[in-house]
Amino acid sequence: MLLLNKTNTQFESKLKETLNGRIYDLTFKSIYNPILIFKIRPYLKRYDIIHFHLFPTLYWVVLAKWISFSNVKLVYTEHSTSNKRRSVPLFRFFDRFIYNKIDSIVTIADEVDLNLKKHLNLNESKFQQIENGVDVNYYNSSKPYAKDKFFSNNDFILIQVSSFRWQKDQKTLIESLQYLPDNIKLLLVGDGPLIDESKQLAKELQLNERILFLGNRDDVPRLLNTSDVDVLSSRHEGLSYTLNKLECYFK
Repeated sequence: MLLLNKTNTQFESKLKETLNGRIYDLTFKSIYNPILIFKIRPYLKRYDIIHFHLFPTLYWVVLAKWISFSNVKLVYTEHSTSNKRRSVPLFRFFDRFIYNKIDSIVTIADEVDLNLKKHLNLNESKFQQIENGVDVNYYNSSKPYAKDKFFSNNDFILIQVSSFRWQKDQKTLIESLQYLPDNIKLLLVGDGPLIDESKQLAKELQLNERILFLGNRDDVPRLLNTSDVDVLSSRHEGLSYTLNKLECYFK
Protein backbone atom coordinates (compact mmCIF):
# COMPACT_ATOMS: atom_id res chain seq x y z
CA MET A 1 0.00 0.00 0.00
CA LEU A 2 1.39 3.38 -1.06
CA LEU A 3 0.23 6.55 0.74
CA LEU A 4 0.92 10.02 -0.61
CA ASN A 5 1.52 11.33 2.88
CA LYS A 6 2.26 10.03 6.36
CA THR A 7 -0.93 10.24 8.41
CA ASN A 8 -0.19 8.57 11.78
CA THR A 9 -3.89 7.81 12.26
CA GLN A 10 -5.42 5.05 14.38
CA PHE A 11 -6.70 3.47 11.19
CA GLU A 12 -3.21 3.31 9.71
CA SER A 13 -1.80 1.82 12.91
CA LYS A 14 -4.48 -0.90 12.95
CA LEU A 15 -3.94 -1.55 9.25
CA LYS A 16 -0.22 -2.09 9.81
CA GLU A 17 -1.04 -4.73 12.44
CA THR A 18 -3.26 -6.76 10.12
CA LEU A 19 -1.94 -6.06 6.61
CA ASN A 20 -0.07 -8.93 4.98
CA GLY A 21 2.30 -6.59 3.19
CA ARG A 22 4.02 -3.22 3.55
CA ILE A 23 2.87 0.39 3.75
CA TYR A 24 4.97 3.06 2.07
CA ASP A 25 4.67 6.79 2.74
CA LEU A 26 5.89 9.31 0.17
CA THR A 27 5.94 12.60 2.07
CA PHE A 28 5.16 14.45 5.29
CA LYS A 29 4.30 17.55 3.25
CA SER A 30 1.59 18.59 0.78
CA ILE A 31 -0.05 15.88 -1.33
CA TYR A 32 -0.54 18.48 -4.09
CA ASN A 33 3.18 18.78 -4.89
CA PRO A 34 3.85 17.52 -8.47
CA ILE A 35 7.21 16.15 -7.26
CA LEU A 36 5.16 13.16 -6.06
CA ILE A 37 4.86 12.09 -9.70
CA PHE A 38 8.56 11.26 -9.69
CA LYS A 39 8.34 9.56 -6.29
CA ILE A 40 5.54 7.30 -7.54
CA ARG A 41 7.36 6.43 -10.76
CA PRO A 42 9.78 3.78 -9.33
CA TYR A 43 6.88 1.77 -7.87
CA LEU A 44 5.30 1.30 -11.30
CA LYS A 45 8.09 -1.08 -12.31
CA ARG A 46 7.52 -3.35 -9.31
CA TYR A 47 3.87 -4.27 -9.83
CA ASP A 48 1.53 -5.51 -12.55
CA ILE A 49 -1.60 -3.64 -11.39
CA ILE A 50 -2.00 -0.32 -9.54
CA HIS A 51 -5.38 0.38 -7.90
CA PHE A 52 -5.71 3.99 -6.76
CA HIS A 53 -8.28 6.39 -5.32
CA LEU A 54 -9.14 10.09 -5.06
CA PHE A 55 -7.62 13.37 -6.24
CA PRO A 56 -4.76 14.30 -6.62
CA THR A 57 -3.61 10.65 -6.63
CA LEU A 58 -5.63 10.33 -9.84
CA TYR A 59 -3.38 12.80 -11.68
CA TRP A 60 -0.08 11.82 -10.11
CA VAL A 61 -0.35 8.08 -10.84
CA VAL A 62 -1.45 8.54 -14.45
CA LEU A 63 1.25 11.12 -15.16
CA ALA A 64 3.87 8.93 -13.49
CA LYS A 65 2.97 6.08 -15.84
CA TRP A 66 2.86 8.40 -18.84
CA ILE A 67 6.42 9.68 -18.35
CA SER A 68 7.82 6.27 -17.41
CA PHE A 69 6.40 4.34 -20.41
CA SER A 70 5.42 1.59 -17.97
CA ASN A 71 3.13 -1.30 -18.97
CA VAL A 72 1.48 -1.50 -15.55
CA LYS A 73 -2.32 -1.71 -15.64
CA LEU A 74 -4.22 1.09 -13.88
CA VAL A 75 -7.51 0.63 -12.02
CA TYR A 76 -9.13 3.72 -10.49
CA THR A 77 -12.17 3.92 -8.19
CA GLU A 78 -14.42 6.98 -8.50
CA HIS A 79 -16.30 7.77 -5.28
CA SER A 80 -18.06 11.07 -5.87
CA THR A 81 -20.95 12.30 -8.00
CA SER A 82 -19.27 15.65 -8.63
CA ASN A 83 -16.29 17.89 -7.91
CA LYS A 84 -15.11 21.43 -8.61
CA ARG A 85 -12.94 20.39 -11.57
CA ARG A 86 -15.92 19.33 -13.65
CA SER A 87 -17.22 22.89 -13.91
CA VAL A 88 -13.89 24.34 -15.14
CA PRO A 89 -13.34 23.90 -18.93
CA LEU A 90 -9.57 23.50 -18.65
CA PHE A 91 -9.87 20.79 -16.00
CA ARG A 92 -12.63 19.04 -17.94
CA PHE A 93 -10.28 18.76 -20.90
CA PHE A 94 -7.44 17.54 -18.68
CA ASP A 95 -9.74 15.07 -16.90
CA ARG A 96 -10.58 13.43 -20.22
CA PHE A 97 -6.90 13.04 -20.99
CA ILE A 98 -6.17 11.55 -17.54
CA TYR A 99 -9.11 9.15 -17.36
CA ASN A 100 -8.49 7.96 -20.90
CA LYS A 101 -5.08 6.65 -19.77
CA ILE A 102 -6.72 4.40 -17.13
CA ASP A 103 -7.38 0.78 -18.05
CA SER A 104 -10.45 0.29 -15.84
CA ILE A 105 -12.59 2.85 -13.99
CA VAL A 106 -14.70 1.58 -11.07
CA THR A 107 -17.75 3.59 -9.99
CA ILE A 108 -19.48 2.93 -6.67
CA ALA A 109 -23.10 3.99 -7.39
CA ASP A 110 -25.57 4.69 -10.20
CA GLU A 111 -25.26 8.47 -9.96
CA VAL A 112 -21.47 8.32 -9.77
CA ASP A 113 -21.42 6.14 -12.88
CA LEU A 114 -23.90 8.30 -14.81
CA ASN A 115 -22.26 11.64 -13.99
CA LEU A 116 -18.72 10.51 -14.69
CA LYS A 117 -19.64 8.98 -18.05
CA LYS A 118 -21.43 12.20 -19.00
CA HIS A 119 -18.40 14.26 -17.93
CA LEU A 120 -15.83 12.16 -19.80
CA ASN A 121 -17.69 10.76 -22.80
CA LEU A 122 -15.31 7.80 -22.97
CA ASN A 123 -15.79 4.25 -24.21
CA GLU A 124 -18.27 2.32 -22.02
CA SER A 125 -15.86 -0.62 -21.83
CA LYS A 126 -13.62 1.37 -19.46
CA PHE A 127 -16.28 1.45 -16.72
CA GLN A 128 -17.26 -1.12 -14.11
CA GLN A 129 -19.77 -0.40 -11.33
CA ILE A 130 -19.04 -2.02 -7.96
CA GLU A 131 -21.06 -0.76 -4.99
CA ASN A 132 -19.50 -0.13 -1.59
CA GLY A 133 -19.46 -3.11 0.76
CA VAL A 134 -20.07 -3.13 4.52
CA ASP A 135 -19.33 -5.76 7.17
CA VAL A 136 -22.90 -5.86 8.53
CA ASN A 137 -22.15 -8.05 11.56
CA TYR A 138 -19.34 -5.78 12.70
CA TYR A 139 -21.70 -2.81 12.94
CA ASN A 140 -24.76 -4.64 14.22
CA SER A 141 -22.84 -6.23 17.09
CA SER A 142 -21.27 -3.01 18.38
CA LYS A 143 -22.33 -1.89 21.85
CA PRO A 144 -23.15 1.76 22.56
CA TYR A 145 -21.31 3.79 25.18
CA ALA A 146 -23.20 5.38 28.05
CA LYS A 147 -24.18 8.88 26.96
CA ASP A 148 -22.55 10.40 30.04
CA LYS A 149 -19.18 9.39 28.62
CA PHE A 150 -19.60 12.44 26.37
CA PHE A 151 -22.45 14.60 27.67
CA SER A 152 -25.34 13.78 30.04
CA ASN A 153 -27.72 10.84 29.87
CA ASN A 154 -30.65 13.16 29.15
CA ASP A 155 -29.04 14.83 26.13
CA PHE A 156 -30.01 14.18 22.52
CA ILE A 157 -26.80 13.45 20.62
CA LEU A 158 -26.11 14.15 16.95
CA ILE A 159 -23.03 12.74 15.25
CA GLN A 160 -21.19 13.32 11.97
CA VAL A 161 -18.38 11.00 10.88
CA SER A 162 -16.32 12.46 8.03
CA SER A 163 -13.12 14.23 7.12
CA PHE A 164 -13.01 17.97 7.74
CA ARG A 165 -13.11 19.19 4.16
CA TRP A 166 -15.23 21.66 2.17
CA GLN A 167 -17.34 18.85 0.71
CA LYS A 168 -18.40 17.54 4.16
CA ASP A 169 -19.60 20.98 5.34
CA GLN A 170 -19.35 20.63 9.13
CA LYS A 171 -19.70 24.43 9.28
CA THR A 172 -23.42 24.34 8.44
CA LEU A 173 -24.04 21.64 11.04
CA ILE A 174 -22.18 23.60 13.72
CA GLU A 175 -24.08 26.80 12.88
CA SER A 176 -27.42 24.98 13.01
CA LEU A 177 -26.80 23.95 16.61
CA GLN A 178 -27.33 27.51 17.86
CA TYR A 179 -30.98 27.31 16.70
CA LEU A 180 -31.67 24.02 18.49
CA PRO A 181 -32.50 23.38 22.18
CA ASP A 182 -29.54 23.30 24.59
CA ASN A 183 -29.95 19.59 25.31
CA ILE A 184 -29.05 18.74 21.70
CA LYS A 185 -25.31 18.00 21.54
CA LEU A 186 -22.93 17.13 18.71
CA LEU A 187 -20.10 14.65 18.25
CA LEU A 188 -17.79 15.35 15.32
CA VAL A 189 -15.56 12.43 14.35
CA GLY A 190 -12.67 12.78 11.92
CA ASP A 191 -9.77 15.04 11.02
CA GLY A 192 -8.70 17.17 8.09
CA PRO A 193 -7.57 20.61 6.91
CA LEU A 194 -10.69 22.45 8.16
CA ILE A 195 -10.82 21.04 11.68
CA ASP A 196 -9.13 24.06 13.30
CA GLU A 197 -11.48 26.40 11.46
CA SER A 198 -14.45 24.36 12.68
CA LYS A 199 -13.20 24.45 16.27
CA GLN A 200 -12.80 28.22 16.02
CA LEU A 201 -16.36 28.56 14.70
CA ALA A 202 -17.71 26.53 17.63
CA LYS A 203 -15.80 28.80 20.01
CA GLU A 204 -17.08 32.00 18.37
CA LEU A 205 -20.68 30.75 18.58
CA GLN A 206 -20.14 29.76 22.24
CA LEU A 207 -20.98 26.13 21.49
CA ASN A 208 -17.89 24.54 23.02
CA GLU A 209 -19.88 22.80 25.75
CA ARG A 210 -22.28 21.30 23.20
CA ILE A 211 -19.75 20.03 20.65
CA LEU A 212 -16.98 17.45 21.03
CA PHE A 213 -14.30 17.01 18.39
CA LEU A 214 -13.21 13.39 18.75
CA GLY A 215 -10.63 13.22 15.95
CA ASN A 216 -9.98 9.95 14.11
CA ARG A 217 -11.45 6.96 15.93
CA ASP A 218 -11.46 3.18 15.54
CA ASP A 219 -14.71 2.74 17.48
CA VAL A 220 -17.11 4.40 15.02
CA PRO A 221 -19.77 1.62 15.25
CA ARG A 222 -20.05 2.16 19.01
CA LEU A 223 -20.21 5.93 18.55
CA LEU A 224 -22.99 5.60 15.96
CA ASN A 225 -24.99 3.38 18.31
CA THR A 226 -24.47 5.83 21.17
CA SER A 227 -25.93 8.75 19.20
CA ASP A 228 -29.59 9.45 18.51
CA VAL A 229 -29.23 10.84 14.99
CA ASP A 230 -26.43 10.53 12.44
CA VAL A 231 -26.07 13.64 10.26
CA LEU A 232 -24.44 13.93 6.86
CA SER A 233 -24.04 17.63 6.08
CA SER A 234 -22.20 17.10 2.79
CA ARG A 235 -22.48 19.45 -0.16
CA HIS A 236 -22.29 16.42 -2.45
CA GLU A 237 -21.68 12.68 -2.13
CA GLY A 238 -21.32 9.63 -4.29
CA LEU A 239 -22.71 6.66 -2.43
CA SER A 240 -21.64 7.65 1.04
CA TYR A 241 -19.90 4.92 3.04
CA THR A 242 -21.52 6.43 6.15
CA LEU A 243 -24.99 5.91 4.67
CA ASN A 244 -24.04 2.37 3.70
CA LYS A 245 -23.20 1.65 7.33
CA LEU A 246 -26.40 3.22 8.60
CA GLU A 247 -28.44 1.07 6.23
CA CYS A 248 -27.20 -1.95 8.20
CA TYR A 249 -29.11 -0.78 11.26
CA PHE A 250 -32.44 -0.57 9.43
CA LYS A 251 -32.31 -3.96 7.73
